[in-house]
This record gives sequence, C-alpha cells and structure tokens, in this order.
Amino acid sequence: MSEPVLLSRDLPPVRISLRLKLAGLLAAIALLAGGLPSAWAILQARAAAHARVEDQLTQLASTIATGGLFADGRGHIDTRALRAFVHNAPQLRLPLVYVVSTDPAGTIREEASAVNETALAEVAPELSARLTQGERRAVLEALAARPLPSVHSIAVKLQSAEGQALGGLQIGMSSAEADRRAQAAFLQSGAIVATVILVVLGLSLVASGRLVRPLRQLAAAMSEVAAGNLDQEVPSTSGDEVGLIAAAFNQMTQGLRQRERLKSTLGRYVSEEVADRILSESHDLNLHGELRAVTVLFLDVRGFSTLAERLEPPKVVELLNAYFDLIVEAIDAEHGIINKFIGDAVMAVWGAPGNVADPEMRAVRAAWEIQRRVGEYNWTRLQEGKEVVNVGIGINTGVAVAGNIGSEKRLEYTVIGHDVNMAQRLESLAEPGQILLGPETYARVSGRVECVALPAVRVKGRREPMTPWQVVNLREDA
Repeated sequence: MSEPVLLSRDLPPVRISLRLKLAGLLAAIALLAGGLPSAWAILQARAAAHARVEDQLTQLASTIATGGLFADGRGHIDTRALRAFVHNAPQLRLPLVYVVSTDPAGTIREEASAVNETALAEVAPELSARLTQGERRAVLEALAARPLPSVHSIAVKLQSAEGQALGGLQIGMSSAEADRRAQAAFLQSGAIVATVILVVLGLSLVASGRLVRPLRQLAAAMSEVAAGNLDQEVPSTSGDEVGLIAAAFNQMTQGLRQRERLKSTLGRYVSEEVADRILSESHDLNLHGELRAVTVLFLDVRGFSTLAERLEPPKVVELLNAYFDLIVEAIDAEHGIINKFIGDAVMAVWGAPGNVADPEMRAVRAAWEIQRRVGEYNWTRLQEGKEVVNVGIGINTGVAVAGNIGSEKRLEYTVIGHDVNMAQRLESLAEPGQILLGPETYARVSGRVECVALPAVRVKGRREPMTPWQVVNLREDA
C-alpha cells in the first residue's frame, strides 16, 4: 500500500525562522560578551567606592576617638569646630552627612550634633524636610536609630584616659556619589551594549538572510519533489555545508529522474508491478517459482499474417501497434498484467505477481472492452479506406507456476501450466470478434455474464471434453 503524498501545503508552518534564531543567538552572544563584563566592572568599581567610604569613615572614627579634631579626651565636644567640620567636609572630599552626639546614658546631645543639610537632602529628602520644619531633635533621633540607604555609619565611643565612658558619636557618610556614578556607568554601558546588539542584529539578519535563502529554496524544491515534480534543481555555488546539501539534493533529484526513466522504459517490456519490484529490491530481483491462482487471457489478431504479406514492414508495425494500444489500455483499466506480446498475439494475467480482487470478472470486462474498441476503431479505419483486423480472445482460470523463466543472462517473468495452455487453446478456437471462457472462469462469472455453451471439444491434457462458453453480453451490474 503506497504512502500518502505530502504536499507543500501540508508542511507545518515555521513558528520561528532560522534567520531570527541566528540573529537572536548572535545578539545573545554580544550581550554576554559585552554586557556581562561591563556590568561586572561597574559593580566592582561601585564596591571599591563603597570600600573607600568605609575606610574614610573608619579613619575619621579613629581620629576622633583618640582626641583629635573636635573632641578631646575628656568627652568635651567643640560644637563650633564640629559644625564647621561637618559643613566643610565636602571640600575635604569627605561625604559626611551627620555627626550625632550622645551622653553616657545614650541621650542625644542636640547642641553637640551637626548635620550637613545638603548631603541629607540627597540621601533622605523626607528627613531633610523635617529638619527644615524645625524638627531637629526628631531628625537626630532618627539618624541615630537606623541607618539610611546609601549611608555608611559607625559608632564611636568616647572615654577618658582612665576608661570612664564619656558618651559617644554616631557618624554617617554618604555613598550616593558612588551609586550615582555606578548608575550613570550602567546607563552608558547599557546604551553602548544596546547599540552593539542592534548593529549585530542588523548585520546578522542580513548575513542569515543570505544563509537561509538557499535553505528556503531547498525546502520549496523538496515540496515540489514530494508532490511528484522531479524537475527541480537548486543553486549549489557556495562552498559551505549549505552548498553541499544543495549539491546532494540535485544529485538525488537526478537519480530520481533516472529511476523514473528506467521505470518507464522497463514498463514497456515488463509489467509495472515487476518493474517496481526490480527497482525497489536492494539486490538482484529473484522471483522464485510459485503456484498461483490466475486468470489468463490470450488474444490473437485474426488474418494478420495475410495482411502482413501485402503491406510494407513499417505499415505492418504501425497497424499492429495501433490495435495494441487499444488492447493494452483496456487490460490496464482492469488491472491486468501484460505478460508478453507473441508476434500478433497478447498474453495477459490477473493474479501474478500480485493478487487482484475478482480477477475472472476483470478479465471478462477487459475482453469485452477490447472487442468494443476494436469494433469502433475498425469502423473509423473503414471510413478512411484503411485495412482492418479482428481479434479472437480466450480466457481460462486455474493454477499456474509463476516465476522467472530463462537463463542467468536473460530472464522472463511469466506463468506456465496446463490451465495457461487451456486459455491459449480457447483463443485458437475463437472466431474473429468472439470471447470464449473456460469452465472455471464461466462458473465464477455466470451470474453477471450472459453466455452460450459451444460444442464440447477435446483438449490435449484433459481426459474429458471441455465445453467452451461464448460471451454474448454483460449484465448491467457486471
């Protein structure tokens, strides 16, 4: 049973084209190659900046703790010096935000605390607004209670030389500048990476378009081949793998065309079924002899020998082939196998090498159609003043040996046996225009064919005389 032909319209649609996949892959590579190293470098620079703020904060705390700057060793805070230091810290490249002073009990000493309002507005706008509104103590308590985003803080304990606790300081430094620079670097790097990706996408779409175009041509050509159109060839000028595939496809279609030509040529000399088996076998075809139930039709052109003596050889061949065209078409229509041409005779078989349904009736219908077509063709030739011939047909059903007959150098697939000879004998008994059936064939078609029995005849190989049946008509349901 043959497989269904897959036409191009049956192919699944392309959801994501290879062109887009290649472009996406190259864009992803560009992102990984450019974006990740840039992001890593920016994060490293940001971490280094935060580390510098921590170092500055630690150094400042150490200096204050040892009695430097605005605090002495007795826990006294020089308020004026403190506020001046906090206010002038940006000029000293210190991102100082606040210094909150507490007594030994942990109570905030408002007069000994200072806030850089500009720096506070940058890192905590809501606290800066409250400071402007006069909520200084509440703001100091908030700064001492919890760290702010983008602010590094440290607590400094103040104590006397004897180790007596004198209070403490909560110092906060901003890392907003480092974060701002990192953000700007991220945006700049992102813009550069995005530009590179767009350029890569554009170039990859152009390059992949050149790569995918021959693949699309190849897919279209394959669809045509699947639909039965073997006259397909695709360009194979590139020296890459795509060109290799295209060259292989062209070789494949060339081989298929050669196979079809060979099959067509073989079909003129053997049946299509035998030709198919010859071409499909991976080794030399070996049709062993086997017993098969067959129906055999023999046909002979009456009066042809006399006619051949009067006509030129080309005219003889032309006339014979014209009638054979009609005969072969009628037999093919009923799935019969033209086994051989024997001069002006034809042998056809139903049931070998493959089975066929209702072979007896198919053979009778083919014979009836042959006589009808020959009659019409004769009338046309008579109108043209040309010679005409008639045919006699014999059909018999039985068991025969089917297989390759001949030598190793020249074989012929055929059927042989007593029942085959019976069909040939019936053909020799048939008058021009007659169709004669053997007893077994008649028994299987008698309900659908009108026949008359002819006088029994003795046939070589049979003890009892055989009764031929002449077909006179086909019933409507035949």
